[in-house]
Amino acid sequence: MKKILFVLVFLLTANITLADTLIFAQITDVHIPAKTNQPILRRDLSKAEENLRCAIRKINNDDSIQYVFFTGDSVDRSYEELYLKFFDIVNNLNKPYYIALGNHDVNSPYGMNKKETLKLIHELSRYHQYYPNYYIELNNDFIAIMLDGTNDYVIDSRGYFNKETLQWLENVLEENQDKKVLIFQHFPIVEPSKESIYEYLHKIRNKRALLKVIKKYNNVKLIASGHYHRKGEFEKYGIKHFSTPALFFTPSYYRVIKIDYEPCSDINSIESELIKSN
Repeated sequence: MKKILFVLVFLLTANITLADTLIFAQITDVHIPAKTNQPILRRDLSKAEENLRCAIRKINNDDSIQYVFFTGDSVDRSYEELYLKFFDIVNNLNKPYYIALGNHDVNSPYGMNKKETLKLIHELSRYHQYYPNYYIELNNDFIAIMLDGTNDYVIDSRGYFNKETLQWLENVLEENQDKKVLIFQHFPIVEPSKESIYEYLHKIRNKRALLKVIKKYNNVKLIASGHYHRKGEFEKYGIKHFSTPALFFTPSYYRVIKIDYEPCSDINSIESELIKSN
């Protein structure tokens, strides 16, 4: 009996030792507004900066959160003055943060193009690389991919993942088949809205091409996005999909995602919670 109890205690202890947790926050659609111009769409963005400050304070006070991911439309127009405001707040984060571009972030009316935007973000951010697509090794088990679906030629609400991006994504997935992959992008693959006109104006133009790349590999575990300003949680194609509401809303929310996993093995669970920032 003592031997049996010893074995049980050993196994339980081993499981506890092996289990690990990855916890991160996702913020999306902040839409820092220009005071001298109306928003591109007539939205109430008056609380955008305040909501972002509140979210940053709450995240800083949560020691469990290890990373923060922004999934696009950080500013309402691609003006340098708005990025200066955004990073003046965001650089108060006491943990690493990473940014994916949204359609408002580049090539908005009279704003900067993608090359100019990336140069400025790289200068202002402590973590952003000077590329539209990049990935981060979070630990020995996970990488986070910041994927760009923005259009640099016309003003367009629909995402488009060009050939260079798709080839880059395939190369990264191929080289990291031993890793669990988290993708952060502005445009959701599984849309939270089924309203025909709105969905058509916001959905990904070449979703099949993007899915063709992703489906070739079984290591993509999660895709987090924004764009629709609505919440949604889905499981499709063997992947967890999270859409998060716009932070400029009042009340405003960001998402915290917790992944329990076995190092060098499987994911036990993925849990998500919307946290009120104000």
